[in-house]
Amino acid sequence: GMDIVATAVNSLGGKLDIENEYGKGVKISMELPKAASITRILFVKTGATMFALPLSKVEKIIMLSEASGNRIDYLGSSIPAKRLSDAFPIKGSGKGRVAVVARDEKTGNPFAIIADEYGDEMEAFVRPLRPPFENLDFAVGFTITGDGRPVFVLDLTRLAPASTPCGAPAASALGGGVSS
Repeated sequence: GMDIVATAVNSLGGKLDIENEYGKGVKISMELPKAASITRILFVKTGATMFALPLSKVEKIIMLSEASGNRIDYLGSSIPAKRLSDAFPIKGSGKGRVAVVARDEKTGNPFAIIADEYGDEMEAFVRPLRPPFENLDFAVGFTITGDGRPVFVLDLTRLAPASTPCGAPAASALGGGVSS
């Protein structure tokens, strides 16, 4: 029980103290760094690579019946779309079966990010990026999956297609740049 909690707290850079005094009870103190936050995320996968998206930025998930180009139909309109497989050099991807619709924070215009599949939604500790990743502009942080793998939490605004006003190119830590 508590060893799992201690491992999780330590992995976040926190501290867990347990004091037990016979006949008086147990005192448990937990400290977490201010920089860590709990955020609801949606896991998406392209090829064998998993990413997380802040669920607060996701408007809708659309299952695609066929491969899409750089636009998809949404609410009777054609909106710009960007494949994660185009943004990152990921092997074994390109099926593009899922479109995650978000909105440009400045204009309110919808756009889509296309992934091969989507997974669970969950509350996760999102940790700030540390060296050598602190200057990556496509990610707002990272989280650790239940099996110990780090996953980047993507900044949807930075990944927006170039045809939306916020679609600035972003440098990729995975090699190569994010294409527009």
